[in-house]
Amino acid sequence: CDCALEITDAQDRIVAMAAEFPFLTPVAGSPHHWSLPRLIRESLLRITGARSRRADVSPRQRAVLALLLEQGSLHDAAEFALIGGAAVSVASAVHPWCEHFALRSDFEPLDAVLERLPQAVIDLHPDFAYWRAVAHLGNARHISVLAWFPPVERAWMRSGDPLLRGRALTCRALIAWLAGRHPEVIAAADEALATLPSTAVVERMYAATTKARILFREGDDDGAAI
Repeated sequence: CDCALEITDAQDRIVAMAAEFPFLTPVAGSPHHWSLPRLIRESLLRITGARSRRADVSPRQRAVLALLLEQGSLHDAAEFALIGGAAVSVASAVHPWCEHFALRSDFEPLDAVLERLPQAVIDLHPDFAYWRAVAHLGNARHISVLAWFPPVERAWMRSGDPLLRGRALTCRALIAWLAGRHPEVIAAADEALATLPSTAVVERMYAATTKARILFREGDDDGAAI
C-alpha cells in the first residue's frame, strides 16, 4: 500500500479503516500483515508495477518485492515483477514461482508463466530454458521444442556442467519418446542418469520414467521397475 499509493503511513490508515470495513482482517500471528480481497491486492500490485515501468525500480519497490518473497507470496511477487521492471528483477521474482510449478511437474501453469517472460529474462538463467522445454514436452509439444532447443542442447552439452548436460540428455530422451524413436530413448536416458548429480531428483525421475516406459512396452518388467 505504501508503495502503490506513495505514502508512508499505510499501516496506521489500515488499522483505522479496519474498524469500519470488515473485509480488512489482520493475518493471524502477523499483526503488520493484512488480508485484502483479491481484486484490491491485484490492483495495488498493478499500480505499483506500473510505476516501475516509468522509472528505475526504487528502493521501496525492491523492498516490496523482497517482502513478498520473504512471506512466500510467490505468485504476488511474480505478478508484481511481470507488470514492470528490469529483466534481472523480473528473473529473481519469477524464478521461485516457476520452480514451484516445475518441482510438481505442473506443466500448464509453468508454461503460462514462461510464455509471459521476455527473451531477455529467459537468457538470464538456464533454468528458464529447461523449464520451458519440460513444460512443452510434458504437454507433448515436442515439435515446438525442436524449433528452438537444438542450439541450447549443444551449448549445454559443451558446458561441462553435469546438471546442464544431464538436462540436455533428459530432454533428448523425452523428445525421442514423443517422436517414437524408442532406441534413442534408452541411450539418452542411460547417459542422463549417469551424468546428472544425485541432487537433481526431478530430472533423474524424468529420465528414469521415460526409460521405464520403453522397457515396460518391450515386456521387460524387471528393467522397468524404478
